[in-house]
Amino acid sequence: MTISSLLKHEFVGEDKEHVCDLMNDFVENTENRHQLVKIHEVTFSKREGKTVAVMEYYLGDD
Repeated sequence: MTISSLLKHEFVGEDKEHVCDLMNDFVENTENRHQLVKIHEVTFSKREGKTVAVMEYYLGDD
């Protein structure tokens, strides 16, 4: 299996639940394209009243 370098993706939503739903959709859609997602770290913060999550992850071949 080939592993990518560390990647980052930012998700912005109304609250933590909404951001987690966005992350789950991203992972599911990525894995549906036959790429595995290995999450390294997720950090949450607030910006202008929105919840922001930065997910650091690796991609692997299926």
